[in-house]
Amino acid sequence: MNPSEKHILEIDSVELSFGDRRILSGVYLAVETGGVTAVLGRNGCGKSCLMKILCGSLRADFRSMRIDGVWHDRFRADEVRYLAQQGFIPGWLTVDRALRDFGLPWDDLLAWFPLFGKLRGTKIRALSGGERRILESYLILCSPTQFVMLDEPFSQVAPLHVSTLKALIRQEKSSKGILLTDHMHRHVTDITDRLYVLAAAKRIWYATDTSHACKCFFRDGTYPVIHFLNSAARFLLRNTGSGVSVSIETSRRLFDHTTMLVMCSLATTYCLLTRQNARGSMSSQMLSSVLL
Repeated sequence: MNPSEKHILEIDSVELSFGDRRILSGVYLAVETGGVTAVLGRNGCGKSCLMKILCGSLRADFRSMRIDGVWHDRFRADEVRYLAQQGFIPGWLTVDRALRDFGLPWDDLLAWFPLFGKLRGTKIRALSGGERRILESYLILCSPTQFVMLDEPFSQVAPLHVSTLKALIRQEKSSKGILLTDHMHRHVTDITDRLYVLAAAKRIWYATDTSHACKCFFRDGTYPVIHFLNSAARFLLRNTGSGVSVSIETSRRLFDHTTMLVMCSLATTYCLLTRQNARGSMSSQMLSSVLL
């Protein structure tokens, strides 16, 4: 894809239930080429389900999917590719064969990950979990496609190689739109241009500044999805909880771990932006008044 061309992948009005349990309801998500979009949320909130719906491996009760405003029932491989949590390369293939099947040069893989220099003829089933994850992430990221979805690409990967994967993602986003989710929040926010927080949402809330996002939570315990600019988000999550005081009882009652991680950060920056306290600290009473 020509890096100067901009494309947008959108999915909205997503409805998904398993029996009586509602997983997704009214969800909207947009991914633009030239950037990395991330989705954060606790286990079971529907992050992987949303990606599976986009790639066509899971049928939603209802959804609308579009690229550049054109409706799609299913995307082609040159439009969207998906890295699932489970391994997808057959164990009897060799590393070299997998690379050739995707039409990718061997030398390029070695330039990024020299550890594969002695593994060219090794069967996939003989690789470690981390080596297999690196290879799968590389194949999907470097494939000729408009959009890439990565479901926990850093899982089982050593910190050194996580840094390399992040560098590869930064390079590939110049010609692709990348959708990413992982429980390693700091690595995710370090490379993210757009961030969504998913927490059993029943509707979507769009915010362009952190002070607005702070007020987007409902008192009844149902949470919207919050989208805020990553220029703020990267600062926020790197300074999680700095100067913020909130009771354990209140946090457990209102928020799951991931949501509290984001909300405490939002509250900190909200305090700084509004100059409520020169040191950026906030009492639990003040925090409650801001959030609720």
